[in-house]
Amino acid sequence: MIVCNLTTPAQYFHVLRRQVISQHKKPLILMTPKSMLRHPLAVSSIDDFSSGCFQHILDDKIDDKSQIRRLVLCSGKVYYDALSERIKQKSENIALIRIEQLYPLDIEKINEIINTYKNLKDIVWLQEEPQNMGGWNYIYSNLQKAINRNIEYIGRCASASVATGSYSLHLKEQSEIINNIFSNI
Repeated sequence: MIVCNLTTPAQYFHVLRRQVISQHKKPLILMTPKSMLRHPLAVSSIDDFSSGCFQHILDDKIDDKSQIRRLVLCSGKVYYDALSERIKQKSENIALIRIEQLYPLDIEKINEIINTYKNLKDIVWLQEEPQNMGGWNYIYSNLQKAINRNIEYIGRCASASVATGSYSLHLKEQSEIINNIFSNI
């Protein structure tokens, strides 16, 4: 099977296109929330649709990678929360890498991207789901040995429920998660 958590309309288009034209059909599981349909930053150019293709991992578009101290690996909607905060804080030492296809995981591509950041202090996995849900356990077990570096977790504490039950508490927790990315660098 293939498991994806997409962040752009073009990626959504290309993964569906790949699914249709593939000779060897596998079940495709998409975990893209409806809120992405109206997110102002989740846009693609016409060129992304017409000349692009599906990318398993999307590297950050940063000119000077030597300034990057923290590499944030994430998947899905939480990327835009982190991106908005990075723009707001004008942070130039954090890179946001989107894992678009969680399974099967392209470890070679992740390693290739990580190796382009020569002055990294740490690598973190960011997710908005509780620690015992979402991609953390899978990512950690697959990447820890493959990249030969420690990966820290930033997200909600483990919980029996996916939601807090209170929108205001959810927003407070989400704000704390995003702020944790930009602290201790």
